[in-house]
Amino acid sequence: VDSLCQYALSPEFSQIPARISESGRCAQQPIINAARTMLDAGCQLIQAVKVLISTNIKDPQQAWQQFSSNSKLISESIKRLATSIKENAPAKQECDQAINILEKCLKLVENSLISLAMNQQLPINDELLMNTANNKSLLGYQEQASSCASQIMELIDQLRIAGKCEADKLGHLVTEISQYFEPLVLNIVGCVLKLDFNIQKQTLILEQTKTVLESSLQLLIASKENAGNPKNHSSL
Repeated sequence: VDSLCQYALSPEFSQIPARISESGRCAQQPIINAARTMLDAGCQLIQAVKVLISTNIKDPQQAWQQFSSNSKLISESIKRLATSIKENAPAKQECDQAINILEKCLKLVENSLISLAMNQQLPINDELLMNTANNKSLLGYQEQASSCASQIMELIDQLRIAGKCEADKLGHLVTEISQYFEPLVLNIVGCVLKLDFNIQKQTLILEQTKTVLESSLQLLIASKENAGNPKNHSSL
């Protein structure tokens, strides 16, 4: 170990010493503080045990109180440590952002389905649709939707594998795939608006889109929970 450390610190190996960024340091603090508290309390607990087993104990009640207090502190520190590790799991922030995007897209599709069922026609009353509707032809919407769907298909299996066992790639893949869902939905709704009135066909397209979004949402939730841990990927 000493030889390895000496080699790692040598100019031949690295001329510029590694430095952690301020954001990285802040992210580490909850885990480091919880671990330090747990170890300090563990040392105090051992001291309390040493006093308790001593034949010359002067104040047994105080020793037991110290033992109980440190035991509780260790337990709380372990809980904080587990919580901090879970909250800082790989790609958690990226998954949360992607999940919000998918939930927003699902709401748009569901509202479109409700409007179609109630009014026999899909109204252009959503702000997102107002910005895109009637700007392209039916073919234009179809091409854009097909392009987004192709990109998602190329990335979905990579995301599944990263969620299983490639934590270092998970955040990037989640961010990349999430950017295609909103344009996919907007262009599909644009297609539905441009279609000749056919409630059965329009409903089928929207229902299929909803299924894709729901499945993708479940995959993202599973990826977030697994965080690239190869020991726990039954849901993927």
